[in-house]
Amino acid sequence: MDASVGLVQALLPVIAHVSARVAASHPSARILGTERMGSAVVVDPGGLLLTVNYVVMGARRVRVTMTDGRRLEAKVAAQDFESGLALLRVPAAGLPAARLASSDEVALGASVFVIASTGPTDRRVAGGIVTDLGEFEAYWEYMLDRGIVSSASNPGFGGGPLFDLRGAVVGVVSLNLEGIGRESLAIPVEYFTRHRSELQRSCRQAPRLNWRACTCSLHSSAKGSGGSS
Repeated sequence: MDASVGLVQALLPVIAHVSARVAASHPSARILGTERMGSAVVVDPGGLLLTVNYVVMGARRVRVTMTDGRRLEAKVAAQDFESGLALLRVPAAGLPAARLASSDEVALGASVFVIASTGPTDRRVAGGIVTDLGEFEAYWEYMLDRGIVSSASNPGFGGGPLFDLRGAVVGVVSLNLEGIGRESLAIPVEYFTRHRSELQRSCRQAPRLNWRACTCSLHSSAKGSGGSS
């Protein structure tokens, strides 16, 4: 792996473990189960984390565990059912947040790496290179104009960030691609960043946006910080 040990260690605090409890009556429970585990990355120090939607879809309860062991009850703040991303909100302030880039800055053959949760305080890393940048469509949830396929296989639960060698997030790893070696698919982070201001201004689904906000205001939610639970 091309990323230095020091860079990986510096990024560990922005990675969180997600556990979700889903009602058995929810349509997704038959396929995905009622107890789900995932990874997430802090994208705002006021308590916003980005993950994959299938982990928290239909969840009655979501809990986030930070690398330092803090356990925080989380709310699903917004979901994008087309790209497969979800935004979580936790009652905490001053969290270490990842730097976000764009997949437009990533080229074929570029070195990347993934950090993912394998347990509440356990993290693993895997490195590789970008092997494809193009359309991706599969299952009920993946209709991407641009996906990032890399040889960095997902080392843990889905939702972990895909980093470039500067330590900036360029995507969120969704799944391993069976039948294509040890490759994985990442959802470009700009599926979130390009709509971030609209999400912060309104809890309603805005015209032409796929994101559906579930709280009144992500901006005020992020500012309304409290202690951990």
